[in-house]
Amino acid sequence: MMKKSTFVLCMLVLFLFTASMIHAQYKFFNIPSCSFRPMDEDYTYTYYWDYSYADSDCPSSPYFFAPIYLPQDATIVSVTLSYYDSDSSNDMSFSVIRTNLYTKSYQTLFSGSSSGSSGEGEIVDSTLNNGSRIVKNNSFYYAAYISIPAAGVGSSLKFYCLKIKYQ
Repeated sequence: MMKKSTFVLCMLVLFLFTASMIHAQYKFFNIPSCSFRPMDEDYTYTYYWDYSYADSDCPSSPYFFAPIYLPQDATIVSVTLSYYDSDSSNDMSFSVIRTNLYTKSYQTLFSGSSSGSSGEGEIVDSTLNNGSRIVKNNSFYYAAYISIPAAGVGSSLKFYCLKIKYQ
């Protein structure tokens, strides 16, 4: 038969373990707009330390990319794009992808799009599209892409930061 003090100690340990699992600490990896680079040399864009946009004379629909450096075995919880959209005809979108180091095939993990001319906003995606939430740097590299679908919109579509929440 178990002593009362041993039982109480076991229950306390179980409670503390359960509480630590419920209150998992989240971490954040932020990619500011000035870290994104155009996918094509012909893209003209303006970037500052706090926001970026495709210039109105950009020759095609620009894509911007940035590498993502998360620790091995981190679990991605959600991705958030902070943006400004005052263009009712055009929206911007983002994708977080992982590319296999050996086959070069890629999967879109998370994605989202602005809508209408909502002004300042955030796009949050916590739904996994494909692949795995668990980062495996030994087999994949990770990147973020931002697309501004129409040339000529200028500063009416700006992006500020892509934030990745992980644990």
